[in-house]
Amino acid sequence: MSKLHVSRLNPLTIIGEQLNLSPKTVSTYKQRLMEKLHVDHVLSLAHLMTVHGLIDAPNHHVGT
Repeated sequence: MSKLHVSRLNPLTIIGEQLNLSPKTVSTYKQRLMEKLHVDHVLSLAHLMTVHGLIDAPNHHVGT
């Protein structure tokens, strides 16, 4: 699963169609990735991707 697919939070069926995989397979890969990274939620995954420069951080800052 590419970083672009994860970062856009596409439904599993759309990701599966684009990668020629079943939604169940995409779900399994997603779950395995999250387990290996020790994250419980997609937002935590997106945060990790931002911290490591895989996706851009939003252009706004809290409190500004």
